Amino acid sequence: MSSSFRQSKDALIRKLRDGMSDLTTCEETIKIIQLFEIDPLMLTNSLPSLIENLIHPYFSTTADNQLAIAQIFYQFAKILRNSRVRVHIPIKIYDLPTVLSLLDSSKDWYSQYMLISWLLMLVISPFNLDSDTNILKILSKFDGMALVQPLISTIKAELWSKNYKLIQLPLEMSKINPMELNNMLKTLKHKSTYPFSEEQLVEYTKYISSLNSFEEETYGLYTLKLLPHLVILLANSDETYSCIFDILFWMTSAINLNFTDLRFKLAESVSKITLFVSQTDPESGRMIVEDCVNDTENLLRNNTNDSMDTDRLHTFLLILAEFCRNGLLTSIQIQQFTSNILPVVSKFQQKRMMSTLGHQIRDAANFFCWSVSRTYTNIEVQPLNDIFLNLLFTANFDHSPLIRKSAMAALQECLGRQGNAILDNVTVIRLVEIHLGQLSNAVILLDLFKEDYPEYSEEMIKWLVIYTVGADYDYLIVKKAAILVSDIASKSNGQQSTDWVMKYTRALRTRGVHDQDVNICSRAVYLYCKIDNKLLPKYPELLPVLHQQNIPKVWSDEISFQALSELNGIRSLISNGSPISKMMADRIFLIIRYTQTNDANYEEISAIINWLTAFISNNDKVFDDLSIEHSFWSTFEQLFRFEQPVVCKAAPFLSQNRFISLFYDTVSKISCEYKAKLIQSLSQAISDYVVDERVIGFLGDVLEFLEDYTTTSKGDVGRLTRLATVCMISQHITLFKDLNRTEFIENSLLRLVGEPAIELRQRSFDLLCAFKSVSLEKIPFGLNAIKFYDLHYRGNRSFWVGYFLSAGAIHSTDKLISTAVDDLLFYYRRSEPHRQFNLLNEFARIVPSSKEFSEMKATRVQIGKLGTIPADITKRTIIFLNFWCRILESDIPMSDTFNYGGFFARVYNLQLAAKSMSITTYSFKLLTFLVGNQILNKRGNYGQFANKFISILLKQLEKAQSKNEFSTVQKLAVESLTQIYMCADNAKNIELLQKIAISPKHISALENAQLFI
Repeated sequence: MSSSFRQSKDALIRKLRDGMSDLTTCEETIKIIQLFEIDPLMLTNSLPSLIENLIHPYFSTTADNQLAIAQIFYQFAKILRNSRVRVHIPIKIYDLPTVLSLLDSSKDWYSQYMLISWLLMLVISPFNLDSDTNILKILSKFDGMALVQPLISTIKAELWSKNYKLIQLPLEMSKINPMELNNMLKTLKHKSTYPFSEEQLVEYTKYISSLNSFEEETYGLYTLKLLPHLVILLANSDETYSCIFDILFWMTSAINLNFTDLRFKLAESVSKITLFVSQTDPESGRMIVEDCVNDTENLLRNNTNDSMDTDRLHTFLLILAEFCRNGLLTSIQIQQFTSNILPVVSKFQQKRMMSTLGHQIRDAANFFCWSVSRTYTNIEVQPLNDIFLNLLFTANFDHSPLIRKSAMAALQECLGRQGNAILDNVTVIRLVEIHLGQLSNAVILLDLFKEDYPEYSEEMIKWLVIYTVGADYDYLIVKKAAILVSDIASKSNGQQSTDWVMKYTRALRTRGVHDQDVNICSRAVYLYCKIDNKLLPKYPELLPVLHQQNIPKVWSDEISFQALSELNGIRSLISNGSPISKMMADRIFLIIRYTQTNDANYEEISAIINWLTAFISNNDKVFDDLSIEHSFWSTFEQLFRFEQPVVCKAAPFLSQNRFISLFYDTVSKISCEYKAKLIQSLSQAISDYVVDERVIGFLGDVLEFLEDYTTTSKGDVGRLTRLATVCMISQHITLFKDLNRTEFIENSLLRLVGEPAIELRQRSFDLLCAFKSVSLEKIPFGLNAIKFYDLHYRGNRSFWVGYFLSAGAIHSTDKLISTAVDDLLFYYRRSEPHRQFNLLNEFARIVPSSKEFSEMKATRVQIGKLGTIPADITKRTIIFLNFWCRILESDIPMSDTFNYGGFFARVYNLQLAAKSMSITTYSFKLLTFLVGNQILNKRGNYGQFANKFISILLKQLEKAQSKNEFSTVQKLAVESLTQIYMCADNAKNIELLQKIAISPKHISALENAQLFI
């Protein structure tokens, strides 16, 4: 239920009452009504007074309030159905003229809907109306409004029942509105008052029987609903009686219904008609029922599941279920259904492209079982057993939650009404107590049935093996069922259960091999491999069937499962001593090439390839001959270089020396995405490595990925390798501690803790905590990370380098940036003055000097031996400068002893050395904030400090005298000068600056001294 529904029901209803009187809160009132959509019956007791209070002021209020009343009324009708709501409208017959007048002049559909509902209540009142012609005239305006057609047709029917002269049928009966005719027939009391002749009735019947389908669902629903009424009229004459059978034939044979609701309505109408015929002509009624049962059976016998007309089959099943509800099926017909029809339809599936159909058929089978259980009291034991078992297994093993749910409802009905006929009381009670709907219930049911009902246990294992594992199109259920069956065969369920499992698995295998059916054989292979890895070599005829299957580039769920089964089979043979043939090797690589990372079985396929890689690499003489071996490894290494995902994940499972050689030979040439996959897989495989000097050196080199800042068009892809490396260290922390690289690792992690990538900083923080053997529950964002640094790593500049990357980020979210800056300032302001001084110096040193920048720029082009690329010094420098801009803009408290001149020189010289427009831009911004801070705090000789920077900015402007317009740097100089003058509250200089900033030609008119402060 919605979180808004936490308020009590009474509180919500009180709000509704307030909303009925205060129409200005219309929108809020509608939202409250919508909360009751979950359980509309909660409004039942309050509805009369709510509707009365809502409608009462309608005539006397404003147009806006009338619209609000109509909107609220519609919402009530939408939630509770119009028929439940309109009955509470206060009815006064003298209101009729007013309602008609308002309806005639109404412009919005809300008001029209409410007024027509009101008019309906007035019309059905026990009064003869003089204005019936006027009512019909006004209603004719709304013939095109689908929402109110059921209401209008009911009004017309009421008027016609009181004044037959109003009835005007069209000249052609095919033009008649079935909704209006249906309501009319319900209101007319005597056959002598029917508004059409016998000829017209026959004409209309023939028209209906000529239809092949319904273009509109609503038209079809009312036509089918009308037919039982027409049949009663047709039965009144011997000359028209035969038309009844024409209608029945049309309903069961000729009409094609694509809409599910139409099929339900058709089934209901056929059953009503057949019941009526049975009461007047029992023999004809029996023939109709028998024909439907036989037609259903023939439909199943003459078609495969995939060629089946499912709409027609669904219609027949619904008809038979409705027959049961009316008690029309005999015990023989019920037995015929449970023996010949139910076993097929309860498991019915149909494959269409990439989807699986058939749930409606299985649902109809459940509906039939529910109807039989509810209606009949003398069902024979065998049909009842069939019904019980089908419902029990469907309720637990069907892949569709909706079908399991409908089977549960039918099973409850069966156990409640028929349970004692087939089970003892204790078993019935234990079955009722089981939480149905779970595949794992098979184990509980085995235990329940093993003593007194072993035949049920066998039927269940047969269902699981033959139908769930052997036929279900939902391969997730197939795999789960195979694991369940293997558990049943291997655990303490008795030898009998194991024998049944092997019996039906053998039947599955035999059918697959006999038909050379790849689908069935793949299921048998998968099941054998799950039961016992040593079983498959005993049946060498199975796997060759899978080897013949052509594997396309684009996989369906079926192809994916077949590939998985084939690999399982190959693994089983190899692990039991079979040499790898050329066919096996070719099939392995064919599957590898076409496996997509988004495939449902990707992880399982990858795990098998990992196993095969490890087994083949670490064992001798596993190939039929040397040529196959050479070809195998040549193909493997080629796919590795081509960044094939499965092979990249499998490579670390090679023998360690072979992998390390392959790694150094190719890693610098593959992308960061695949390097990350390689590291992730290495993290799984490394546990089996023997740690020798080569492995130690190799792992030391792998740590280089912590410094990988490769960027592409996809952004910072180096973060993938950094993250994968952090995760690998986390999983093998003891191993990496023994490498004597702890200082390097911790420095790298400290930097990563401050970086913007959330998962990377969190994993790095967790790993640092592990290194320090501390435990912190909070995520290491902002202040918590700073506190950790302050406790364990104070003075280590690596942390601030990373933190600057977050707080100074150019491209990040406002929340992350503001949080980083705010947390830093909070920590800074709470620090002692000497600590603040030290922090400022640390922050200043993080901005590289001109010499440091030049050196780092020179080494930037050097790519590591693993293909790693260091961080872009220009981008980093910009971020560091931007960080300073942000903390100065946030008015960070600055110590008087801080070396402002030195920092000024560091930044200014940096931009000179960098020769980068971006660095110059951010340097000038930083220096502007620095000068502004000096001026605002009147710190030392701030005027001299400011004039030094003003002089630099004016020199930039002087360069523009010979130009027609200012450059980017010169425009920035104007902005910086303006900001400095504003801090100094120097309006005169701002005015002078505005004059020279018009164009470069105005600069020579002023002396520089005029612009100093």
